[in-house]
Amino acid sequence: MFTWDFGDGSVVNTAIADPQTHVFVNTLGNGDPQDFDVSLLAENIYGCTHEEIKTVTVYPDIVAGFDVSDSAGCHPLQVDFTNLTTGGETYIWDFGDGATSNQAGPSHVFTNTGTVDSIYTVKLYTLAPNNTCDDSIFMDIRVHPYIQANFTLPVSLECNPFDVEIFNASVNADTFYWALR
Repeated sequence: MFTWDFGDGSVVNTAIADPQTHVFVNTLGNGDPQDFDVSLLAENIYGCTHEEIKTVTVYPDIVAGFDVSDSAGCHPLQVDFTNLTTGGETYIWDFGDGATSNQAGPSHVFTNTGTVDSIYTVKLYTLAPNNTCDDSIFMDIRVHPYIQANFTLPVSLECNPFDVEIFNASVNADTFYWALR
């Protein structure tokens, strides 16, 4: 006869020496691993018994999560990341532009020197202290093209009255405000 005590209130008695399958669930809810002492009590037909006890450690669920200070904005866009991960210990950030970080809550500057919006997919991969449990999450960051106000003055020095022709040389702008100072 075999008596399995899984350490979580579940007990199985069987006359067969087949392997047992049991689902252990970490119920602590505080992010700590939970230990379960599993015992097998074996008894032969003569009433002789022997007990073996081993510990099973179950890490809590690991859930990757983060929030951002801005998910869209103009070039250059600085984004501060707030890590909301539970159960993680190691963090690997991929900002989608070739840059990475191992900080828990990094900041990153996204650029866009093109003429259309750039979308960067940021990935957070997190690993539990046991180096086995992991999770990841993705979020898109939209960066609008850089804009540069610029103009040229072919002639900037002349006698009064001075009629000046000003050429707008701005890049990636569609509305212009001129001011005399």
